[in-house]
Amino acid sequence: MWLALADGTGEGGTERILVRLEAIARFTDDLRRRWRDDGVDGIAGALELSRRLQAALAGVSRPDLDRTRAEGQRLQRWLGQVAASLRELERLKRIVGRPAA
Repeated sequence: MWLALADGTGEGGTERILVRLEAIARFTDDLRRRWRDDGVDGIAGALELSRRLQAALAGVSRPDLDRTRAEGQRLQRWLGQVAASLRELERLKRIVGRPAA
């Protein structure tokens, strides 16, 4: 807000300030609405949530994160293979289900 005021000098400055302040107000209202929808009570609630998240993640080691990431990647590859197999099975079922010409 203060940057908008400082930059608002000169011709049309007041209008530019109002436009910027309205954009800030819309952003803030949208942020509050999103937080409220997620059960976060304003800035204080967001800060508390951040503190709790940092505390929870502080006990997770880098090797644990690396192992979990690698396992997730393995699972993603396996699911990709399953999806490809299902597509192939569907293709074969369509071929087998066609009447002979």
